[in-house]
Amino acid sequence: MPRAVVIGSGHNGLIAARELKEAGLDVIVLEARKKIGGLTETTELCNAKVSRVSYVLGLMPKALVDKYKIPLVRTDPFQVFLVSGKVIPFFVNPEYRRKVLRSLGYECLAEFDEKLMKVRDVLYSKFLFVERPRSLSELREELERSGLEEFATQSASEVLKRYVPEEFRRFYVYPSSLSAPAVVIAYYYSPNWSLVKGGNGTIADVLAEGLRVETEAEVIEVVEKGGKVVRVVTRDGRAFEADYFVFAGSPVALWRLLGKRVSPLGTPGWRKVNAVLEEPPKIEGLERFMQSIIDSEYGEALFPGLADPTRGGITLEMMGDFEDFVKDLRLKVRCYEEVTPEEVERDYFLPYAQVNHLPMTREYLFENRPGYHTEFENLFLASAGAYPGGQILGVQGYNVANIIKKKVTSSS
Repeated sequence: MPRAVVIGSGHNGLIAARELKEAGLDVIVLEARKKIGGLTETTELCNAKVSRVSYVLGLMPKALVDKYKIPLVRTDPFQVFLVSGKVIPFFVNPEYRRKVLRSLGYECLAEFDEKLMKVRDVLYSKFLFVERPRSLSELREELERSGLEEFATQSASEVLKRYVPEEFRRFYVYPSSLSAPAVVIAYYYSPNWSLVKGGNGTIADVLAEGLRVETEAEVIEVVEKGGKVVRVVTRDGRAFEADYFVFAGSPVALWRLLGKRVSPLGTPGWRKVNAVLEEPPKIEGLERFMQSIIDSEYGEALFPGLADPTRGGITLEMMGDFEDFVKDLRLKVRCYEEVTPEEVERDYFLPYAQVNHLPMTREYLFENRPGYHTEFENLFLASAGAYPGGQILGVQGYNVANIIKKKVTSSS
């Protein structure tokens, strides 16, 4: 049997390993940490379960969610805007979602929703399951057929200014991506945002079933010969030889391993806080929507324990201004932890704490984002830093496995 070594046990690495094992390869996964999963990790806080860093699942294609049987806890509405006392819910069903938006007087948001879903359909049907990065010009050609080329030719900031009132624009895209092509808005926009039963660590647990995984196996050397990688060496001196190698960590980490000079990306300013509350939250106007993602002036907040009893407590997870959110909404906190970019960089072997591995900016999207092939014919990149982009997508690991399977077939 051909052998494959997968470096990194995040969701992409585990998907690649699963697919290769199903194809008959002898596969081993090497993980630098003591625990599998990368940023998809569940930890305990005051005896309750929280997703330490990543905390929702919504971008992974349904075909992959179903194939790997990832247990979801779906909420409807999936998201709520809370601004100046106004509550705007986004329901899962598209027709009903737009009907509600119009009934609340937000025709502009309903119109924008329809455009975003059309762009998203193009992305998911023609731009995900590929063997090479597709270009922005290719996307423009596809979108021109529907009169939506502005999502490829204009920036996210420009398109948001055209369709969305200023008070809501921050909920559609991260500030760092405002200058990126507007398609990035559709990339993040999903009616499938859901909790994972037991926290996001369950994703790794499910994907790792039946796989051979070596933890505390940090790869510090890549040995090549004649244009091919022949083995990798871990910090404790173990050497692993294989026919194929998959690197599922940050591209920056791979480039460093290969001795390449890497331009600094800068450390982002995000802040993730996890908390356990003494009692259920009572937020006026949100009584019906407390299980949804809540976007407000404080940031993005979610109460997973209200929708998922397996969490074992009333939990709060948020990206934003935790102190003011708790104070102004009079929440009673039993305990909390703050996860900083510095901790993520150190604890998860993630350069610059870039949760998307590379920024979701014009400089790193479409043909500018690394593809799956490297300069070595048997070393492949399968991570959130590869095309098409970040978050828990899983497409990169799946695509790389398919490339390797074709190579195995052609060589046999």
